[in-house]
Amino acid sequence: MRVANLFFLPPRATGWFMAVAIPSMVLAACHRKGEEPAPVPCGASPAPSGFTIENNINNTLFACDTIFPSVVRLSAAPAYSSVVWQIGTDPRVYTQKAFNVTFPPTSVGTVAIRCIGTRPVNRRCFPHDDGVDTVTQVLTVMPLNPYAPHAAIEGKFLGATTDAPRDTFTVRIFVGRDVLYPSQPALFLVNLNKGCPGTSMDISAGYQGLVFNQGVGNAVCHGVYGVGHIDLQDRTKIRFDYSEQATPGSAAQISKAFIGTRVR
Repeated sequence: MRVANLFFLPPRATGWFMAVAIPSMVLAACHRKGEEPAPVPCGASPAPSGFTIENNINNTLFACDTIFPSVVRLSAAPAYSSVVWQIGTDPRVYTQKAFNVTFPPTSVGTVAIRCIGTRPVNRRCFPHDDGVDTVTQVLTVMPLNPYAPHAAIEGKFLGATTDAPRDTFTVRIFVGRDVLYPSQPALFLVNLNKGCPGTSMDISAGYQGLVFNQGVGNAVCHGVYGVGHIDLQDRTKIRFDYSEQATPGSAAQISKAFIGTRVR
């Protein structure tokens, strides 16, 4: 039940309080002739609802709907006062507003994640609102083959940095032989920054995002480090947010963003 905000005078209000408070209340309620108080807007739903799924890659969270077997972070909307989670066929019930869940290789496939959230009732805008939302999202867990992961982030992406949109170039992400250990696979990020072969890049990757660090730079490779992420609405697009050295070996950094579209 929603209770309106009421103004009560204390039972022993003094004369000066009455003299000041009552006229103030009258003035606050008045408006010019022909003008109506602006209505309080009602949204399309009683309150922001739902929850987010984020893949944890090297302590960096990426919004996701598809992962390799790994850890995800589930977070309910702040509007909820309490929540109940149901994760696939797991018989356990979770009540934390935000927590981590590990999806092992045995969970490959689709997993329905349901969040039942309780929030303040809003019957002024929604007469039949019961204050309870049930939201379900489906998470897909892909099998991981280290030698051919076939992640969404793999491929060639044509684009440019936001500070030089006409200077287009292609960034490539692929699985190849590790430079130091040729018998083992490694993920390569090539041409970020432009012209860098990426052979010395340290990369941690998931299905839809990656974290990278080039370490010490030189005249060709500018010591870049940052994150890359596939757009969940338009899966042909990728964005990299990163920093690079202002000059080779410099401690000064320049923030960059590359936005590209898949060409292969």
